[in-house]
Amino acid sequence: MGSTIHFNMHYHAIGVETTDRTRVGITFYPKGVVPERKLISAHAGDDEDLDIPAGESNVRHDGYYRLKENAHIIAFQAHMHNLGKWQCLSAIYPDNTKAVLNCADWDFGWHIVYNYEDDVAPLLPKGTLLHVTSWHDNSDANRWNDDPRNWAGFGQRTSDEMSFA
Repeated sequence: MGSTIHFNMHYHAIGVETTDRTRVGITFYPKGVVPERKLISAHAGDDEDLDIPAGESNVRHDGYYRLKENAHIIAFQAHMHNLGKWQCLSAIYPDNTKAVLNCADWDFGWHIVYNYEDDVAPLLPKGTLLHVTSWHDNSDANRWNDDPRNWAGFGQRTSDEMSFA
């Protein structure tokens, strides 16, 4: 009924023809049932101004996302590409106090969603600023790095970089 689903798939050539087997499962509420809360999936802290110099191993980027309403955070998923190293999600509350909510050691081979247990899932008030801090490794110590002699920046290809949660 007037809804649209968008997919954002990242592919990278591996030299052989491969079939994508992406699947989606959708569960609908029974007719007449109104959910008690709405579920919002948001990119927090998108940073498209990435500057990752050649050979650098600890390049920091910061991104922000302000909550437009009260939120119950149920999961955290870091998102970077080959040069990703580490990512943290923090809250800057309306009164300017701060709290680190989660940090993840990034491995490009594992895109993990960290689900909070109900009793520790953050409850954040409207106006809270989510702060996403990401570190990238463009050195030869990064096993996913094709060529540490090259500068890297934001882009949609797997060989480019991203930074959001």
